[in-house]
Amino acid sequence: MKYLDRPVPDEEWAQAAYQAWLSRVRDRQPVPWLDKPECLARERELLLFPAPSKNDDDLVSFLPLDTKRRTANVRISIKPGRYLKRFHGDILTEQEIDEFQKVWIKQYAEIQVNFTQTGEESFTVYAKGPHSCWKPSFRDQKFHYAHTFDPSRGADVCVAYLGILKAPKARAIAWLAKKRATHFYGDVNRLQKGLRQLGFSFTESLTGARVLRIPHPDNPKLFICPALGCNSVAIPDAGDPRFLVMSAAYTRVCRETSPWAREA
Repeated sequence: MKYLDRPVPDEEWAQAAYQAWLSRVRDRQPVPWLDKPECLARERELLLFPAPSKNDDDLVSFLPLDTKRRTANVRISIKPGRYLKRFHGDILTEQEIDEFQKVWIKQYAEIQVNFTQTGEESFTVYAKGPHSCWKPSFRDQKFHYAHTFDPSRGADVCVAYLGILKAPKARAIAWLAKKRATHFYGDVNRLQKGLRQLGFSFTESLTGARVLRIPHPDNPKLFICPALGCNSVAIPDAGDPRFLVMSAAYTRVCRETSPWAREA
């Protein structure tokens, strides 16, 4: 949804857009001054939709008040202190503005990327983190594909994430040795920025990466095969039966959102 797709939004649209923005910032891109009810009410009144700038996380990006730029959905970016003085200066004290600015900078300028160490941690990030069609349910915990991302047992692939393990704000699949990452969800911009700082590149190709070979409990001809876009194929590792190797050889395909693939 565009934050503004009509010159003068009606109340129904404004309420829907506001709730969509509020849900996003609470889940992925927190705005610290929203904890103050007066500031929250002001944001609802003005519909500025503040968020981290895509070009510089230190800055606040927002939709300006003039109709021309709102209609074109053009956002501008300024320092958080300037934003607060401009739109909340009559509500906040100088000390509060300074504190909120420090929280914003600490929250968005300092990016700590975490990596799962076990299959159980990988599953937790998927289950507790950003939603996708591959988000597992706890009913699948014992045999779900996320457990194939287990570096502690020799797998090459893990999950990179932002935030704490039980409430991650973003996630991606990472091949640490090759410094490659793919399949981003949640606060994508910040996670990609953090991974770039660590030297990662972004690609769909994980050909050659090993994941654990976990067979179906009732059918040994089936095994868990993670769907990774163009690498939705895993073949048995000829040198070690504990693993599957992601491959471009489309002989055993994991289709749609079913984690089971059949061995030839």
